[in-house]
Amino acid sequence: MNELIELSWNTQFTLAVGYASYIVSYKGIRDHHTTLDIIFCTLVFGFFATSIMWLFRSVGWPIWAGAALSIPTTLVGALLWRSHGRIHLQDILEKSGIQSDDTPSAWKALYEIKGCEVKQISIETNDGHWLRCDDTSLFFDCPGRPVTLGADGGVLLYLTHTRLKGEEAKSQNSVIDKNYGSRLTYVPPSNIKRVNIRYKKLET
Repeated sequence: MNELIELSWNTQFTLAVGYASYIVSYKGIRDHHTTLDIIFCTLVFGFFATSIMWLFRSVGWPIWAGAALSIPTTLVGALLWRSHGRIHLQDILEKSGIQSDDTPSAWKALYEIKGCEVKQISIETNDGHWLRCDDTSLFFDCPGRPVTLGADGGVLLYLTHTRLKGEEAKSQNSVIDKNYGSRLTYVPPSNIKRVNIRYKKLET
């Protein structure tokens, strides 16, 4: 830590903005990254931030102003890379005959689905029970999201129906209670056998 503090402010700036941008651009899909991946991604974003800073400096802006403007610019660039850049790059590679995808799992690939929202989800547990949220739109105004897919494979949802093995489905009528609030249900990954998710394109 002392070695980092003793670096020049320019180097500290490059590393700080680069790492913040890396966190933004790979949020939720970086747990498989190696130390080398993190270092090079940080340096790429940091180099971008430093280039913008010195670009402003070259046209007469004070260096502090260039640094201040390069931070949001680089973060926006990181957001665009996450939302559009990675997907378009994969499309270009696939059209070029390069079938390479660094997505670590099918579960993580769900995070890459853009322009859609989860409308329904059903979960089969290891003991054969089913847990469902039949209409996520009922919970858009509730705390959190109607469905959260955890990085560890767990699922957090507003549970509207349950079906125990060998029985009929039952509606959960107290999911939203005017006195006690909204009830979220967490299903740990160790108890999940299968997940069905229904997506719908966002209306434009």
